[in-house]
Amino acid sequence: MVIISIAFVDPLTAHPHVWADMSSQLQISDDGKITGVRVQWTTDKVYAQDALSGMDTNGDGIYEPEELARLTEENLSALSEYDYFVSFRFNGEKQKNGKAVDGNQIYNPKDGQLTLTLPRTSIQF
Repeated sequence: MVIISIAFVDPLTAHPHVWADMSSQLQISDDGKITGVRVQWTTDKVYAQDALSGMDTNGDGIYEPEELARLTEENLSALSEYDYFVSFRFNGEKQKNGKAVDGNQIYNPKDGQLTLTLPRTSIQF
C-alpha cells in the first residue's frame, strides 16, 4: 500500500534561489540632486541556466534582447514587490523609488546580468 501511494506523489521541484552580486551607480543631475540609481545584478550560473530555459526561441544558441524581453518584464514585475531591494533614507525616513525603467538582461555561459534604472519619485536630499 505504501508503494502505491508513493508512486502517485508529485515530483519535488525546488524554487531556484538566486545568488547575485549587486552594484549600483547614483544618477546625479547638473544641480547636484540624486535623480535615480542604475542597478546591475549579476546572477550565478545555475540561476542563469534555469532562467534561460525555453528562451532561445529561434534556436540559434544566442539570447537576443527580443527573446529576453518577456523574462526582463517578469523579473522587473516580481522585484517591484520588494522595491527592487533598493532603499534610500533621508533623516531616517524611507524615500520612494519610482517604477524601474530601462530594464535589460544579457546572459552568457557563466552568468546573467539584469540592469535597471530606478528614478527617484521624492527627492529630499
